[in-house]
Amino acid sequence: MVKIVAAGRGETVGMWPPEARFVICEFVLSRILNNNCKHFLLPRNVLLAEPTIMQFVIAITGKLSPKVLYLGTLHEDDEDTWKATGLPYELYGCSVTKLNLWNTPEEYKTSIIDVFERKMYETDILLLSGGHSIPGIAKWSSLGLVDILLNAARKRQDLVIAGGSAGALCWFAGTGLNLIPALIIPHYDTGAYYTPSWLLAKWQNTPTCICVDENAGFVVIDDTATVISADGHSKCYVVTRKSAPTAIPMEVNEVKRLAELDIIMPTNYSVKL
Repeated sequence: MVKIVAAGRGETVGMWPPEARFVICEFVLSRILNNNCKHFLLPRNVLLAEPTIMQFVIAITGKLSPKVLYLGTLHEDDEDTWKATGLPYELYGCSVTKLNLWNTPEEYKTSIIDVFERKMYETDILLLSGGHSIPGIAKWSSLGLVDILLNAARKRQDLVIAGGSAGALCWFAGTGLNLIPALIIPHYDTGAYYTPSWLLAKWQNTPTCICVDENAGFVVIDDTATVISADGHSKCYVVTRKSAPTAIPMEVNEVKRLAELDIIMPTNYSVKL
């Protein structure tokens, strides 16, 4: 079951103390149910300490104090990124484990695989940093962790995955692990990424590119997609091989079938909240 939300940045409010106001890059939430994956993707500069977002991530685990496994591999286990991404969960009352992998030698591969697989089936939330997807995925691969990640994402019924920037991109087609068969361009309205036409030309087997404004969110529930917006006017755009190079806007609260967007999920899992 897959739920996808690609959204922009928000701001903390007064109910959080100043020390809890941490800024992170875009993030992806995904919850896996029955060989299915629910993803929530946010472009960048999201304040993950924003109460409604934090409460939502925790709420979908069904637990008051869920266990969180934090991976900073995509940003070379940068300490500041950890403070911005993982620490807010501790402040909220979660039990957070930080697993540094970037400097782990390959000769420790066997022991890391054992620890990682156990953690992946114990944790409630897998929290990924932002950074760079290609070297981060390469590091996971060198340690034998990619299959463990994908198997957990497809099989676990109760796992929530949250990731920043590259932590969102790594689950999609293109430079990612292709768990979701679509391309994605975050913070589309800033012009910071490649054009959708260029991406579709580069990855010929992927029919759709989702473009997300900084303050918008792309949401997939069951076989439908809709748009949420933090500011009321930011939106998402869909570019398919049929429409390219035209980016077709999806307005706030507009609902479309995934089939209309040429997003066809694998048959071994469906899309459901």
